[in-house]
Amino acid sequence: MARMDLDKMAPYTIQVGAFLNKANADQVLSQLTKKGYAPFIFQVTDAQQRSFYMVRFGHFGSREEAAKALDAFKQKEKMAGVIVRSGMM
Repeated sequence: MARMDLDKMAPYTIQVGAFLNKANADQVLSQLTKKGYAPFIFQVTDAQQRSFYMVRFGHFGSREEAAKALDAFKQKEKMAGVIVRSGMM
């Protein structure tokens, strides 16, 4: 399934970090993968041509569904996270 189609069907995801240094993003990605999550890195470049690497996981059809997953994640992993729109900074 194309990324655009997935973003339309599941417009919310959980972001657990945003980094200027890709190595830091890769480290969090690795930690979450080892814990059984399916994280991914969403990269954007700002107006100053800086690349940001956001570590995210999950694709949720509603904000409520994402909120339940985020609450469970925070409880289990003792890590922070925020709900964001898929495909957006």
